[in-house]
Amino acid sequence: MLENDEFIGESWTQVATAARKRGWRISADRTRCFAPNHQIVRKVNQTKLAGQQ
Repeated sequence: MLENDEFIGESWTQVATAARKRGWRISADRTRCFAPNHQIVRKVNQTKLAGQQ
């Protein structure tokens, strides 16, 4: 069953804290969020790839 979460607060801190308590992950640059129990795929460092070629 799908569940929708909505977080309301007077500041970013209040909203982010409420979301994190419910299991949401927020990216360091605050441009992406990830739902609870979802896998986060991180990109491989591009400089490592360049060195292998």
